[in-house]
Amino acid sequence: MLLLFLRIAYWLGLIGLTGLQITALLGAQIYAFDAINHFQPFLFLTGLLALGLGLALYGSRLLKSASILLVLFTLGVSSVMIGPEIWMALTQNTTHSLPSSKAKIGTTALKVISFNLWAGNWKQDEVLAFLYAEDPDLIVVQELASGNRRLIEDLRTRYPHQLHCANRAHCKLGIFSKYRLSAPQIEPFAFRKGPRPRFRDRAFGETTIKNSGPIASARLALPDSNKPIHIVTAHLRWPLPGDRQRQQFFTLRQMLKTHPADRTLLAGDFNSTPWSFALKRFDRQIEMTRHTRAFLSFPTPHFYHDIGKLPGPAFLPIDQLYTGRDFQLQSIRRGPFVGSDHYPIIADFIVSG
Repeated sequence: MLLLFLRIAYWLGLIGLTGLQITALLGAQIYAFDAINHFQPFLFLTGLLALGLGLALYGSRLLKSASILLVLFTLGVSSVMIGPEIWMALTQNTTHSLPSSKAKIGTTALKVISFNLWAGNWKQDEVLAFLYAEDPDLIVVQELASGNRRLIEDLRTRYPHQLHCANRAHCKLGIFSKYRLSAPQIEPFAFRKGPRPRFRDRAFGETTIKNSGPIASARLALPDSNKPIHIVTAHLRWPLPGDRQRQQFFTLRQMLKTHPADRTLLAGDFNSTPWSFALKRFDRQIEMTRHTRAFLSFPTPHFYHDIGKLPGPAFLPIDQLYTGRDFQLQSIRRGPFVGSDHYPIIADFIVSG
């Protein structure tokens, strides 16, 4: 009787798993269904478990064969969605032939940190210590809330060129640079209201941006180049409900068209994994390279503390970093836990031209 119950429960679970994978495939056309694909690694592990249980529970060749076929289908879907990203992560080409101290003439070393601070981050001293220790040339942040005002002020001495909208409930973006910024832009959304963001530059003081939204950009003047680079940062909404994130992907693509792709750096919290159709589609539609290959940036111990003080790993690669062809990646790594529910991205580039 127990064996019969286990077999029925197994088949119900297997049919449910197969249904999830079919729905996930429909995510190519139906945006809301694509949310399932963000959890494909878990579906793959579940499929492996189902394979083992199927072999153990069934002696009948017919039932065992049927269960194995369904399991292979689910594993196949997961492999197709995850496999290319894992392969790219394993074979990612980074070169250390041009260290920053010996960069070729006509090139500039650029160290970048992208970080979702988390609006409620109480470890601002640790965040500041981390940033000072890494000493990047450029910092782009998301969830830069009004509570981070002290962080903004403390960074001003070393990073006098700042674009931020910390006072906006639906913006919370920041670009902090050692080098001069110009042409500030924050993409508007008509349904957003509130105080206008500020742009601060040591040379020009503070000016007001007319519009505000979840995408910010500025031109950055490199010290050894007469050609500026373009910095874009974004914080996209969650995949569900899908309409807002889909609109933001569209808006981001339109904004990127106004910048030269070869000299643009894009970084931020996309709330989208590389095994989703949404991010795969975005990768194909822009002429830039994503360097965050299976880069597990969420969650941190902060997340697990909130749900029961249990330890756990980061399992979602939702923070992304892209550049154009004039950027040569030297290294990319994950930063430490400093109070946020996201880990920072630390990347070193050599910029040509």
